[in-house]
Amino acid sequence: MKDELEEYIQNWEAVQEVEKQELASTTFKLRWRQLNSLLGMAKVLGIMPQRDDQLEESVFIRWAYLKGARERI
Repeated sequence: MKDELEEYIQNWEAVQEVEKQELASTTFKLRWRQLNSLLGMAKVLGIMPQRDDQLEESVFIRWAYLKGARERI
């Protein structure tokens, strides 16, 4: 049983290493396509969050505040 568990763990570590290498070799262009594909799927499935202009405005205000604080340092 212990040998089986160790083998299982080693197999998953090997899988993680391959995934890590694949991710490192993935181009920005492909990542961008994958992201757009996921966003398109979320939109089709109706699970894309609706745009909240008030939230967006508060983010811009917060960003301006932080940028100003950084410049004062």
